[in-house]
Amino acid sequence: MPLTYIFIVITSLPINLSHNMTNKIIVNSQDHLQFIQKDEIVFCKSDNNYTYIHLKDGSEVLLCKSLSKFSKELGQGAFIRISQSYLISKEYIKKIDKRNKQVYLINEAPIKFTISIKEFLSQITEVLIDTIQIK
Repeated sequence: MPLTYIFIVITSLPINLSHNMTNKIIVNSQDHLQFIQKDEIVFCKSDNNYTYIHLKDGSEVLLCKSLSKFSKELGQGAFIRISQSYLISKEYIKKIDKRNKQVYLINEAPIKFTISIKEFLSQITEVLIDTIQIK
């Protein structure tokens, strides 16, 4: 089996190799592989078949994958799909402007959301309830 074939298979899957790596994803670019902690992702923005991943440190990573495919890799629970173009981390929500349907994340400009307030709050509450039940 050629090495390039193995490389493609590995980079198309979320990492589940060890306990320390279960919260990481691999972003494959032409020059390198980048390992990103899921909890470092503030939000993701769709641009056709590309996704811009915005990290907590202010950096941005370009992923050659649609937002819908990437959101499936991230799994459910920690992220909310607030519109066709945005996926946000529940951990970094700072404020929700119900009147203007905007969400403010840590150190970020407002992002418009298209889901209902009820759906938005329901998804946020799921995490709070899960957190309380675990403790």
